[in-house]
Amino acid sequence: MLCAQAAGSFASASQRRPLERAASTIADRMSITRPVDGAVELVSAAVDEILPVDDEVMVAAMRLLIEKAGLLTEPSGAAGIAAVMQYPERFRGARLAAVITGSNVDPRLLRGLAD
Repeated sequence: MLCAQAAGSFASASQRRPLERAASTIADRMSITRPVDGAVELVSAAVDEILPVDDEVMVAAMRLLIEKAGLLTEPSGAAGIAAVMQYPERFRGARLAAVITGSNVDPRLLRGLAD
């Protein structure tokens, strides 16, 4: 199983150990400075690889979901689709499933999607 994580909040996920670090991402649900106790261990046991996705690609994924599927999602909820968009060579020809969640979009970001 692969997991997508905001590149600006990637330290703990990529090193598979809890780290305290300032997060810099529009994906506020992924913008953690310190993971909850036990979270990194649980993810490490269940996930084979974690892919960092850029904020700009999450916004592009949000726009794609609105335009093509009629789904409004927050950046964190679009991260799986963003991973496919950012790493197309990894997924070419594969059968995929992505969990799309959340509609807690910052109104300022939502206005920017209309541009």
